[in-house]
Amino acid sequence: MMHPSNKFSAIWRTSQEVVVAYLDLLGTTAFYKKAAIEDQRDRLIHLIELVTCKVGGMSFPHDARPISEYLSCHIYADTAILIERHSGSLPDVVNQFVGAMLEIQYDLLRLDPPVLSQAIIIRGPIFAILGDQKPELLSQVQVNVVGGKTLIDCHQRLKGLPMGVYIDSALEREVGPDQIRFVPVAEQGGQDCEPGMFFV
Repeated sequence: MMHPSNKFSAIWRTSQEVVVAYLDLLGTTAFYKKAAIEDQRDRLIHLIELVTCKVGGMSFPHDARPISEYLSCHIYADTAILIERHSGSLPDVVNQFVGAMLEIQYDLLRLDPPVLSQAIIIRGPIFAILGDQKPELLSQVQVNVVGGKTLIDCHQRLKGLPMGVYIDSALEREVGPDQIRFVPVAEQGGQDCEPGMFFV
């Protein structure tokens, strides 16, 4: 098994069975092929601004700890990911993540031109590596890495589905019944095309 090098100073976060919100922009490949590089950049700037705004508006415990003690936010390529720091660290995390994804998706649609997206809220293992900016080795390099099987699961489960926000059925009980209405994801035959998923 490989171990982190002593020369690489970073914050290593490995979380088991935490709630993850995954939002992916649609049509990025086609957009990149025809749009100017400045427009490509601005598309991601909009995503970053929306995600950071929604994270800042979430409800956190009333203490002096920073937001990073409750969740981490990562953006790579055209995907935004919110990760619960520890299981139970963020109050009402499923409701908050669902609400944030719905609001981000709505705001993306209001852009000119509108940007379509898919999102899913799921629980699973995930890791993050946040580079420490102080050591000389990383003084000129920014490191922010996120990975794990859960990201693959998110990508695979959204394949072939239309724009929308989806949630794993295992999280259904963690959402107040009066707050969100779930619609089972089904295909023409009436069977779940991905067992245990709901459209929010």
